[in-house]
Amino acid sequence: MSYNALTGLLSSVLASISMDNHTLSLAAVGLVVVFVVSKVMAYRDNLKRVGHLPGYRLPLFPYTILGIMFKNSNLIPGYQFLWNWRSSMYKRFKHDTISYISWFSGRALIFTSNVEVMRQVAGGTKSDFIKPAQASKVLLVWGSNILASEGGEHWRAHRRIMAPAFSQGLYELLWRTSISLYRQMLAGEEWETKKVAQVSRAQDFTYKFALLTIGVCGFGFHFNWTDPMITVEGDSDMTLMKAFEIFDHNQVTVLLPWWLLRLPIKRFKEYRRATAKLTEWMVGQIAERKELINSRTEDDKEKLREDLFTRMVKANEEELKKFRLADQELIGNIFILLLAGHETTAQTLAATLAQLALHPEIQDEIFEQIMSVVGSNRDPDLEDHRSLTKVLAAFYEGTRMYPAAHMMFREARVDTILHVENPVGEAPGTTPVPLPKGATVVVDVIGVQYNERYFDEPFKFKISRWADMPHESEAASAFSVGPRACIGRKFAVTEAVAFLTMMLRDWKIEPLMEAGETLGQWEKRIFQGNVMLSLGIQSASLKFVRRERS
Repeated sequence: MSYNALTGLLSSVLASISMDNHTLSLAAVGLVVVFVVSKVMAYRDNLKRVGHLPGYRLPLFPYTILGIMFKNSNLIPGYQFLWNWRSSMYKRFKHDTISYISWFSGRALIFTSNVEVMRQVAGGTKSDFIKPAQASKVLLVWGSNILASEGGEHWRAHRRIMAPAFSQGLYELLWRTSISLYRQMLAGEEWETKKVAQVSRAQDFTYKFALLTIGVCGFGFHFNWTDPMITVEGDSDMTLMKAFEIFDHNQVTVLLPWWLLRLPIKRFKEYRRATAKLTEWMVGQIAERKELINSRTEDDKEKLREDLFTRMVKANEEELKKFRLADQELIGNIFILLLAGHETTAQTLAATLAQLALHPEIQDEIFEQIMSVVGSNRDPDLEDHRSLTKVLAAFYEGTRMYPAAHMMFREARVDTILHVENPVGEAPGTTPVPLPKGATVVVDVIGVQYNERYFDEPFKFKISRWADMPHESEAASAFSVGPRACIGRKFAVTEAVAFLTMMLRDWKIEPLMEAGETLGQWEKRIFQGNVMLSLGIQSASLKFVRRERS
């Protein structure tokens, strides 16, 4: 008998009898019995939903209000539990694909730190798994987009428009822009004449750098470090940079109920104003770019700007009409690149710089390669990129240790079989796990990066693990794997290598410790995980000491 049937039966009984004290006591006992029986039955159903995989059986689900309040409890793991338990979560069950059942809330999920399972569920046009709608709410503020699409033809339509925009011309623009913004940063922050520069929060610099880079290369803005002042039409007080920053700093706001956002609270009012202005601006820019593209003559068809926005509009205009994206979908895609792309790059750059501060010997190793490839008398160019393997390795290692996109939700769209790799130490092969339609698999990207099956000594910053690794290798699984791997991976890598090459050629990076603080205390303070929409480290206080040039 189901929970609903039991509840209905009890209600009928209660309705047919008078409520004296004895009867009320019996009714209370009956309600308790119904509750307990319903939870036992739900637990049995949930075991089927997770294929009877071993795992956690706890009262509450971590991604709840209580999970936010109790960040690291044995009964309520908290929303940071994938980070906090990364060393023990899977070892406890001697398996890298486990289950989590909340017997109070009734939620049941599968968590995996296995790349082969990740590959099965990541998605594609013929995959049995899709991205569930509830996992994409924050990504849909500006419209349907490639990152939020469930899969299948819908996802393919987005990719068909976006892929051509990531052209060689874009990467050349990106490289030049990254070098230019680095030099603007030195001038704007008055580092050009300093032998030592100290920053209390490196993220302030990496965020600004990444945001300006995507502004120039993503939108074609003429931003610069000291004066990124493009005014939104009709609002002299709201620059585009300001509007971007307001939205960027309030991304969690989108998860709030719509009626709450209507309250006369200053933060909410600014958020609504920035969102409205950005939307208005984007609609106008699409119309302007369409006109520019469609009015070109044969002589100037090759003279189009290389920024992502312009190239996406061009690709869309050149598609057959039935395959074109709506204007709102174009806006959705460019903003997801802006907001998701710059935040993940900024977080990883800050983590990489902080780890390098702990490892001066690795800095010296990278510096030697930079001097060998580039020297001291010229700026690096895009052709140097593939020779700067140790710079790339440092960024990959920062991405591995602090994967900004730290988890992926996938839902079975049909009854299916998940092939789960056998634990290390057992016979090689897989075990088939039947999953019903609607079963949810969470790819724990943090767990993958700290899985000793793939990375020896995963808690150590070792750039040597990336030696001789092809640039597009799926070993860098923090960018995901398969057809739905991060479309902006090469963009992020190109930007990061340019920035780090310039930074590490000019400066030695050291920890900036507080008064009386030891190196160990600094390390503990900085490298606590900071999990919000993305994963990063705490405010990284760093000292930059200028290298003496011979």
